[in-house]
Amino acid sequence: MEVDWDNFLWPYNEAVRELKVKFRSLRQGFLTRGEHSPIEFVIGRVKTVDSIKEKMTRRVISQMSLKLICKILPVYVL
Repeated sequence: MEVDWDNFLWPYNEAVRELKVKFRSLRQGFLTRGEHSPIEFVIGRVKTVDSIKEKMTRRVISQMSLKLICKILPVYVL
């Protein structure tokens, strides 16, 4: 049984995207007021599916374990 990676990673991709927007907005606010911005630049990413699978293999985590974790700790999107 395969994990639906698109649905599993969707909330994480959205969270990263929103954080990038908020940090860029904060940076622009500092610069607009002529103040020093403590934020130089913003990048963010969610690991690729291949990278996640490789790490699961390295740490001996089965896909069944991942599915169980998803059921116990569901991700709620507001």
